[in-house]
Amino acid sequence: MLKPNVPLNNALFQWLVKALAPGTAALGLPFLSQVSIAELRTYMGHTLLRDADQFSMAHALEVRVPFLDHRLVAAALAAPDVDKYPTTPKRLLVDALDGLLPEDLVNRPKMGFVMPWEAWMRPVQRPPPPAAAAFRARSRASPSAPPCAGSCLGSSRERGQAVGRR
Repeated sequence: MLKPNVPLNNALFQWLVKALAPGTAALGLPFLSQVSIAELRTYMGHTLLRDADQFSMAHALEVRVPFLDHRLVAAALAAPDVDKYPTTPKRLLVDALDGLLPEDLVNRPKMGFVMPWEAWMRPVQRPPPPAAAAFRARSRASPSAPPCAGSCLGSSRERGQAVGRR
């Protein structure tokens, strides 16, 4: 969230730091909102958003973060803790979209994302190209094939001598 070149003497920033300092009323915000602000100012801003920006730019993607719209953040921070307490995952979002999301989506169990390492590391079994299969079949079918049928280029010494004669 804060880039190294942002001056920390910005009046709004200094006011926010003082207002959210430990031992203050923290703008009268509910406890979960104070935790959310700490998250916004630390891990999300310094790590998550920076990484998403760098990785998306590396692949020429434009990434948007619609749930960080300042009006939506202000409304979520102003909501009382009782409305935010997670009786179900993302309760405020689900309640805001009441009737628009399918029930099986809303009530399904949480799932993590697991990297498919096994599939990535498994060797790919590809059939040989048609020309190679035909060549092998021809070599096997004809026991009297010329000596170059197995290696038409000859030995490495012969190839080197042929190259050296040019």
